[in-house]
Amino acid sequence: MFNVNTKNAQKTADGSWVKATAFINISLPANTKSGVRKFGAISLKADKKGISELIEYLKADPANINALMAQAVYDFQMADSDQDDSGFTLPTV
Repeated sequence: MFNVNTKNAQKTADGSWVKATAFINISLPANTKSGVRKFGAISLKADKKGISELIEYLKADPANINALMAQAVYDFQMADSDQDDSGFTLPTV
């Protein structure tokens, strides 16, 4: 699920607040009324390198989230790790 919402904000080093531009919500099947339970979210901030392109891609067509997830690479990491912010290769629909 993909949504654009700015309710949640994070404080920056200089004390100002930066709100997420959008979120990718992560849910699993559950015995709930909706049939799913959200267990996490990925906040997307348009001011980060490459993220505004990703947001526009996801906003363009609701099917794009499924295409993106079909090509996504999943792994598990503990909180202490190095990150590579070199951008994304987005799928074409």
